[in-house]
Amino acid sequence: MDQVIRYVAAKVGEVCFLTEHHRFSSGFSYLNQIQARGALESQGWTVEEVVPFSSSKGVGVWYAVRNKGWKREEVLVLLLEVSEGVREGYLSLCQTR
Repeated sequence: MDQVIRYVAAKVGEVCFLTEHHRFSSGFSYLNQIQARGALESQGWTVEEVVPFSSSKGVGVWYAVRNKGWKREEVLVLLLEVSEGVREGYLSLCQTR
């Protein structure tokens, strides 16, 4: 998953300093997307949907920012759904600044 999120970040001219991955065993239903976004927003992130998640393509991209005191944090969020017998989703975070 690190390679995938780093590849996406490089395509938009960013570099990942830290990565984090979360697995959704039932994929990215609309409810799971809302819960994931809500979890980020409850931690102070402002989330912008850059590429809406498409179940036919199995991918979506968000951009999130938050200010923590004097420090601004930015992350690229990749929603990736794979279906190899069992449908599961991965939410990958790439800290860019």
